[in-house]
Amino acid sequence: AEAAPALRPGVAFPVGENGRVSTTVVAKKIWSAAVRGVDVQLANAIDAERDWRYQYPGHLCKLADLGAKSPANAVKIAEDGLNTLRGEFVFVKDGAAAPLIEAMST
Repeated sequence: AEAAPALRPGVAFPVGENGRVSTTVVAKKIWSAAVRGVDVQLANAIDAERDWRYQYPGHLCKLADLGAKSPANAVKIAEDGLNTLRGEFVFVKDGAAAPLIEAMST
């Protein structure tokens, strides 16, 4: 985790409850949610991965393989991942952060 950065305008990773930004926590949430509707076991493996920094390529290769198996899988993975991303990331404007999904609806 990194120290919380100054709020810069635009799309950003959220600051966690501990006041720090954890790209790992957010990335795992997004990738897990993206694949859960196609492969629950892979989603659970992503959630349980304790060495994400070095092990994520294997998980993402499996996810890509699932997406390549059918257009329906690809669309489901993309939609679910993007929906989760919109709920996790924030949009910073005038020094204030709001959930990206809220910012996109205004």
